[in-house]
Amino acid sequence: MLGGGNPIGGSNPSGTGERLNYIGDFAYAYSGRHAASTTLTTRMKFTTGDSLFVGELTGMGAVYVDSGDLASGYITGWEVFFNGESIAGLKVDSAQEDQPHEYVIPLIIPANTLVEIKTVSNGADADRKTSTMLTGRVYY
Repeated sequence: MLGGGNPIGGSNPSGTGERLNYIGDFAYAYSGRHAASTTLTTRMKFTTGDSLFVGELTGMGAVYVDSGDLASGYITGWEVFFNGESIAGLKVDSAQEDQPHEYVIPLIIPANTLVEIKTVSNGADADRKTSTMLTGRVYY
């Protein structure tokens, strides 16, 4: 989707999904919570508009929050692609709790860039969910 869009008039005001949403000079994307998977899966895919994006990518590890069993989770990794080229990877561990459950990296995304963000976990479970957020500002 070129340039994302403003979800306020649509059926999903939270803006979850694969696209980048623009409100004035701010932009965001929320993947929503997804089941942990051992298959590298696309969580966001969009092409930026005619603006520079400056912001942060936050990856949150797979946890089983619905049950209250917060001690169980997985190791989850993200790979970030710009125009098909891998530019960053990050990893969190919500299983052993010996590294952060979430990780934030700064990103500058050039105008007219195809962005794809994928995740993979070391376990698959529909009850253990992971999520991804991209928030920042755009400069025209």
